[in-house]
Amino acid sequence: LLILGISGIVAALVLNFAGKRYDQDVAFLNGQNDYSPRKVRKAHAQQFRRPALWMVFHKEWMSLTRDPLFVSQLIVPLFTMVPFMGFVWNAISHTADQSDMTHFMGAMIAAITVFNVTMLTSSLAWLTASVEEARDLLQASPFDPKIILQGKILAASGPALIQLVAIAALVAAAWPMSSLVILAFGGATCAGACVIEFSRPRPTKRPKMT
Repeated sequence: LLILGISGIVAALVLNFAGKRYDQDVAFLNGQNDYSPRKVRKAHAQQFRRPALWMVFHKEWMSLTRDPLFVSQLIVPLFTMVPFMGFVWNAISHTADQSDMTHFMGAMIAAITVFNVTMLTSSLAWLTASVEEARDLLQASPFDPKIILQGKILAASGPALIQLVAIAALVAAAWPMSSLVILAFGGATCAGACVIEFSRPRPTKRPKMT
């Protein structure tokens, strides 16, 4: 009930402060309103002195955060890990009372973690790979296509890699072998998800993809 109440308050605050601006943005982009909700900022030359890879990563990350479903895709896998973190804490704090099921618990946490980070990477990789509706612009870009691809992959796999390292560090105290499995297989499946999504991107609208 406490979590539900806090969620309701947060939702009301977000709707109050961001809802109207979001409506104005959508209306402006759809040509239904000629009022631009924000003033165009002056460009500063130093903004373009960063490395090309960092610029592409920043652009892709900003595009991801503007997607309405990005927050849920990022938060939901983390919430699914909360009950398992209780098992980790119990195994660390009561090492003398561990039973034969501890090895099974370590393996199950490793499997759930690898599954979560793979799904997260796959969804974010699709957003960065297949949402592009004008690939001719990418071909005409002054950047090396490899730099663009590396920036997209870094943006898509960044949250999953952070989650991998954090959970592996927590699990290492109770199940060192499971921690190694999380790092090795989690990194491999994240790389595989990126290979699948970026090998043949097919631009399409999100409802069709869903």
